[in-house]
Amino acid sequence: MEERKRPGLGRLALLTTTMVWGFAFVMMKTALDELDVLYLLAIRFSIAAVLLMLLACRRWKEIDRGYLLGCLPTGLALTAAYVLQTWGLTFTTPGKNAFLTTFYVIVTPFLVWLVRKLRPSRYHLIAAVLCMAGVGLISVDRDLSVNVGDLLTLLCGVCFAAHILFLDRYAAGRSTVLVTALQFAASAVFLWILALLFGKPPAHISSGAWGSILYLSVLSSAVCFLLQTFGQQNTPPSQTSILLSLEAVFGVLASVLVLHERPGLRVIAGFVFMLAAVLVSETGQKWLTGRKKAEK
Repeated sequence: MEERKRPGLGRLALLTTTMVWGFAFVMMKTALDELDVLYLLAIRFSIAAVLLMLLACRRWKEIDRGYLLGCLPTGLALTAAYVLQTWGLTFTTPGKNAFLTTFYVIVTPFLVWLVRKLRPSRYHLIAAVLCMAGVGLISVDRDLSVNVGDLLTLLCGVCFAAHILFLDRYAAGRSTVLVTALQFAASAVFLWILALLFGKPPAHISSGAWGSILYLSVLSSAVCFLLQTFGQQNTPPSQTSILLSLEAVFGVLASVLVLHERPGLRVIAGFVFMLAAVLVSETGQKWLTGRKKAEK
């Protein structure tokens, strides 16, 4: 018997996920006042990996060579993405960081084209133009210089796109929670190696910084994983993509409310272009298909 879907609860789960992720940009920014980028991420991914491995404990017997080989490229791509994103956050605002991270949505179809020879649709091309306009408004200053933090964040989007491709290849037919737990564990190992080689150990971690770390590890990683999974199981894909794109909006809202960021009109216009690019890239073809079906 097919399990009854609960669209209302599914949408609420996805909306909660995007809110938590949006405020995570502020939490990272405050934690970076005390912790080196590499140590912050190493601690975050270690805690999240332990929680997810405990959650997946009944499925440990399923771990085979495929799981272990798959967690290496996915974990490496995830590590690169988060290092670039968090490093970029040290040079830019949480609001910009949140919106520019969504660059991965635009890059992914073109990366698929490069790797799998699947040509992007016209909606992806329109989204790319909107995205370039948004990036220009957000990142390019009047003297035509580009903030290094914004550039690092855009590169993180490329790594997130690569992570999506790796995950699509290695996660097929496997336990979602186990795949996630193993790639988090692999990322934790990579991050500890980098932290010990290149990072600066924290002399002291305040209770406030620990609060940010726990928010990032428990809520933003482990809990949101469960909420996102439940939400996607109970929400149509077109609605899912729209709700998840609100992460960037909540990131700006959190930065305004907590850190009193005041983006100018040009930057706000860039945010609008970026959000429009994400929506067109994610829902353009689905919206058109749904419309044609309705007209029959």
